[in-house]
Amino acid sequence: MDSKITKFERNDPSIKKLYLEGNELGPEGARRISNALKSNTNLQLLNLEDNRIGDQGAIAIAEALSQNNSLQTLHLENNEITLQGITAISQMLKMNRTLKALNIEGNRLGVPGARLIAQALSENNCLTRLDIGYNTITEQGADAFVRLLQTNTTLIRIDFGDDIFPPDVVSKINERLARNKNQSSSSSSS
Repeated sequence: MDSKITKFERNDPSIKKLYLEGNELGPEGARRISNALKSNTNLQLLNLEDNRIGDQGAIAIAEALSQNNSLQTLHLENNEITLQGITAISQMLKMNRTLKALNIEGNRLGVPGARLIAQALSENNCLTRLDIGYNTITEQGADAFVRLLQTNTTLIRIDFGDDIFPPDVVSKINERLARNKNQSSSSSSS
């Protein structure tokens, strides 16, 4: 693992994907990754799943992604991230124009975190996939995505995991995601 991180830190063009899930990196390890991420121009996928990076690690990664122009996929699931870390991620989403997929499943977002992410995505026209399940976002959090999808045309997939919402909420979300997917397909075939 250390040799891959070292290559990544050196901006080695051969490191396009970095899988570090389950390595107990913690906030300190996330800061090390974020320092390299700020100037890295090659990495496209970063998987930090199950690393206990917490809010401080999430803040460090979010700050780095405000400057990074290459990362397209980020996995932060199951990292004990709460509202403080999600606030930083939300701010990053307002500025970042390269991230296409974000997985923040299994953290501690709750309704306020879901609302922050939805609000940030109203200013983001790049993210196409969001995994946000297992965060106890409830119907109120899902409603924020219903509102978001009235204007957002880039999101084509949202995974709410096992979260259960009323059928009308699910139907509205699915209809709007299908609309976006159809628009995306027709614009890419033109």
